[in-house]
Amino acid sequence: MAAVREENSAQQATNGTGIRRNEDERRPVRRGKRALTFWVQPEPHKQFKMLAVREDRPGQDLLEEALDDLFAKYGMHRIARDR
Repeated sequence: MAAVREENSAQQATNGTGIRRNEDERRPVRRGKRALTFWVQPEPHKQFKMLAVREDRPGQDLLEEALDDLFAKYGMHRIARDR
């Protein structure tokens, strides 16, 4: 059982590529952060991309704003965006 846990841990650390990545090897904007992924239909994806172009803002910035707005809606602190 311990061998299985070690193998799973090693696979997660290498992201399935066999190349071990640590915090220092990440791009600076990703250091100390975690990925949050979800799937949408093609039309909302297209609309989101168009919004990013129209507002001349990166998608990352728009999604952080949206996450903070969601937190506020549910009475939580706005903490998603880097200050």
